[in-house]
Amino acid sequence: YIPGGKAPAELRKLDKAVALVKEFAQAGKPIAAICHGAQLLVTADVVRGREIAAAPDVKEEIEKAGGRFADEALAESGQFITA
Repeated sequence: YIPGGKAPAELRKLDKAVALVKEFAQAGKPIAAICHGAQLLVTADVVRGREIAAAPDVKEEIEKAGGRFADEALAESGQFITA
């Protein structure tokens, strides 16, 4: 679970946090993110081809990273559950 708020902007600066997300994604483990949590998914380069729900101000980042922004309360895309 990746929290929202201001935490993801700081977590994405930590190599260990980014590596953990990549490891989970490569292993096919479920990953949940809420609000700004998608910023860490973008930094880990795991949103390409995925539908990702997030805070509206993260839309551009998701799309630039190859994801599809879901303007919905919840999106499930493979192993990713985002809101």
